[in-house]
Amino acid sequence: MLRPILFFCLITLTASVSCGDSESISIPVQKKAYLHSMKTLPVPILFDGLRFDYTLETTSTQISVFAEPLYDETILINGIKAASRVLTLSNGTNLILVQVSKPGVQDSIYTLRAVCHDPRYDTRLESLSVADTVLKPAWSLTNMLYSCGKQHTNTIFVTASTRSSLALLRLNGLSATNGVPRPVAIIQDPGGTNQTIRLEVISSDLALTNQILLTVQYLPPEKDPRLRELTTDVSVLVPAFERDTPTYTLYVSTNCVSLTPTLLLAGQTMTVAGTPAASGTPVVFANLKEGSVTNIAIRVTSVDASVSQTYTVSVRYDWVWSYTPVNYDFDGGIRQYLEKIPYSAVNGPAYSTVTVLTGIVTAANIAHSATYTKCFFIQDKNAGIYVYTASAPSEIRTGNKVVISATSAKYYFGMPEVTSFSWQSTLSRYHAIYYRTGYYAQPEFIGQVFVYSGPVWSSMDRYFVGKFDEDLYFHSVKETDWEWMLGDGQGGDFFGPVTYSYNLYRMEIPSMEHIR
Repeated sequence: MLRPILFFCLITLTASVSCGDSESISIPVQKKAYLHSMKTLPVPILFDGLRFDYTLETTSTQISVFAEPLYDETILINGIKAASRVLTLSNGTNLILVQVSKPGVQDSIYTLRAVCHDPRYDTRLESLSVADTVLKPAWSLTNMLYSCGKQHTNTIFVTASTRSSLALLRLNGLSATNGVPRPVAIIQDPGGTNQTIRLEVISSDLALTNQILLTVQYLPPEKDPRLRELTTDVSVLVPAFERDTPTYTLYVSTNCVSLTPTLLLAGQTMTVAGTPAASGTPVVFANLKEGSVTNIAIRVTSVDASVSQTYTVSVRYDWVWSYTPVNYDFDGGIRQYLEKIPYSAVNGPAYSTVTVLTGIVTAANIAHSATYTKCFFIQDKNAGIYVYTASAPSEIRTGNKVVISATSAKYYFGMPEVTSFSWQSTLSRYHAIYYRTGYYAQPEFIGQVFVYSGPVWSSMDRYFVGKFDEDLYFHSVKETDWEWMLGDGQGGDFFGPVTYSYNLYRMEIPSMEHIR
């Protein structure tokens, strides 16, 4: 839940508003003209009346712009008085200016940068991969130089796909087929000198070329000290195993795990935790201590015994919550408490009757600002409620059944929240998180956990708010380890309590464990 002042406040007279973080905010008289909404087709934008700069990308050579005034403002689109226009785009960046005017106030200009990728001139890649290796850095449209790692064969297979079906592909000057693996020869250089593979994407008119370079090293097989694979019977390695990556973390919720390392080449040898081990055979580690880290070293020696490499797996045994469709069986008083808080569509009055609440912690350590980093939710069988706080005891941990004493609460622009509380106790630990399915964009579902399965199709800056349904958005502080999971084009199973702010329903994603 973000903490902005709602857009409609811009048209009110000066007033003092108290937010959930107890800050005093002054709302000025309207000084500028604003749009109520702006839509674009065929590619939509996520419009915010207080945001004046937008960028979109499209392969279409036309764009339709629809602008709606806040009241009776005059609208000009690229200098023409109109509320909607169909504009022709040229290849590259096209600047579209939407000017909003109203007598007596300052004009506003909304800037839209429409980047057109005309298929006739498009030289972008859709994807790039090399067989039996992982590109570093990971493939993206902005990277032009990649490493294919070390190879002990004389040929590697490169697969490239272009965004435009009209574009041409060449590998080291030779024609390649879009989306089909192409063999590329590498020199068997015992010194391991970097060799460069040149990939070119050429526009259909042969006028534009996009060049990507890949580097590869030849490694004699008898001197290769790497694993082919490393698997575990529980959880997953972080990051995913890649033979040139030496360190990993494994988060488990059991005190017994096994690791199965598989050698890359016949004739290699290895030890696991100092003991000789056979390739492809599980090695069991039992009696792990909860809350502790066990470092396991896997040392691989090359066929000629001249080179060794050590892989380290740090196993963290800690309880990791699960999700269940079975509702909780207790009433912790949350619904009754919610009914007593005076409802408000803006910043409501405080409710200050001290009330004891019991619930399962369904999301913890939600950071909404540099100060308020310990916000959390609790839920019983009837309802859930949000606690807005800068500090919380360590026992406020997802899955724990806790008792708190709510000392004050209010509605902040439609979102009920406890604004101050005192800690009582932990009743029990290790509870699965109950989640609902189905429609969630209703006031009575605020605070309850839902699951969404599917893709993410847009995102915003500062806070990572990715739209994935007509009425619901993701919410997570940006610069997190799982930020990429909430990016455009990603997908998965997402679990989290529903919040409400700025006229939007949102799903809180405070940690990677809320994503499956």
